[in-house]
Amino acid sequence: MRKQLSIGDSAEQDADVFMHIDKTVYPVTEDVWFSTYLFNAANPESYHTLYVTLVNDMTGKVVTSQRYMINNGISSGCINLPDTISGGDYSIIAYTNQALQNRSQNYFRQPVTIIGSGKPPFVIEFVNQQRAGDKDSSIVLFKVGTSYGGLASKGTIEYSLYRNDIFTRKHKVLIDAFGEAPLLRTKAGTTDRYEVSGKVFRDKDTMLFRSEVNKSAGENTITFYPEGGRLVAGTPAKVAFEIRTASGKGISTKAGLYKNNEFVAALESDVYGLGRFFFEPEAEAEYKVIPADGTV
Repeated sequence: MRKQLSIGDSAEQDADVFMHIDKTVYPVTEDVWFSTYLFNAANPESYHTLYVTLVNDMTGKVVTSQRYMINNGISSGCINLPDTISGGDYSIIAYTNQALQNRSQNYFRQPVTIIGSGKPPFVIEFVNQQRAGDKDSSIVLFKVGTSYGGLASKGTIEYSLYRNDIFTRKHKVLIDAFGEAPLLRTKAGTTDRYEVSGKVFRDKDTMLFRSEVNKSAGENTITFYPEGGRLVAGTPAKVAFEIRTASGKGISTKAGLYKNNEFVAALESDVYGLGRFFFEPEAEAEYKVIPADGTV
């Protein structure tokens, strides 16, 4: 996605800036590698410096800003993610030295998602609440705490809800003084399966989450992040993954990826629940993950 902003009063059209990155989802332990190209440059020699800035979408604050040399309209390098960066949605903004002068300049903007490491800032659970006199249904609430044992009151949850793998709605709710926020109403004895994904944020803290709402206590969740955002049959792929408990804590564990019950690759997560593996997906094949120790 490219967002163009015009600045200055010059009538001369400046070059288009285009950046290619290796993927759009990054664990904080990885660097963001990129290549940048200039198009339609009337005077290529005047472009000598590329400025690359990483901005937190929620706060609008600059996380890191770096400079790179442009040679014959091409620049490449990597963005070193700070160890202290929080998980969430970010934007990479790229522009040249011409943007610092009184000229028209096209900016490039690329949205990315960062998966934070270490202890997550929030812990999410789901609570069923029965209303007095109502035996046929119950209310499912988010119960959100902080990593230090407090309540995430006055925070916000943005989420998408799925019922039996079908999208139901997208919504935003505020967390009350008890650390709770409404999610949905369910009927007694329902066999529907609900899944919710989104993010919770408060002040400077943001955490992405994805979980089954009515899963049994102690069940863990594994989420996959294919390089480039999707898998292509017949093309070797690198896939990052994240394993978390029902309360949102990352765990270290081992598992195996199987294709039609045949072993394909070993999966091993670190103490933060993060890991990655390589494989070549095949069309029409059925893949599943089987835990080595029963913790997934």
